[in-house]
Amino acid sequence: MRLDDLLEDPTIKVESEDVEDSIRKICNNTGRGNFKQKIEVLKELVIKKAPKVVDGKDVEDEKSANADMHLRWFIHYLLTKRVGP
Repeated sequence: MRLDDLLEDPTIKVESEDVEDSIRKICNNTGRGNFKQKIEVLKELVIKKAPKVVDGKDVEDEKSANADMHLRWFIHYLLTKRVGP
């Protein structure tokens, strides 16, 4: 995906305002003293995890299932709201 396409894509969103709020709070409340902790919380939202096997079936949690969408939204947020004009 091209950067211009990502910046101009009006369809980038996440399924829940709670996820957006969580990511915004992480960005706004991260400092030197809690950086490692906040990064771990952010990773849970934007990095896809391998599904767990329960009763012989792959089970994926909701955050992980939507991690790609969350990551795209996070990148878009960083570039348009935090770094951009």
